[in-house]
Amino acid sequence: MSILVALNIFAAVIIFVHCVCKLSLRHWKWHESGLWINAMLIGGAVGSVFISLLNQKLPEWPEILIECGLAMLFTMRTWRLWREGLLFPKTRGKNAGKT
Repeated sequence: MSILVALNIFAAVIIFVHCVCKLSLRHWKWHESGLWINAMLIGGAVGSVFISLLNQKLPEWPEILIECGLAMLFTMRTWRLWREGLLFPKTRGKNAGKT
């Protein structure tokens, strides 16, 4: 497996985790755009991982750049949600920054 394929898979996993966390924070109504946006991103992330694993073909540069950019954005947003205590309500972010 090449480094570019691994990078593509890693970015897709980060996108998947963020979208699942975002969807699990509240009850969504079927007509809300946030539900459909996150669901489509989850589908795209899963599809990207499977295509990368099955084809073993090098992904195109625009695909890598888009997925890495989204992964960085979603990592920052997930960190903010965790720090504010929205992901795990019992800890309320008390462990943020502690190792």
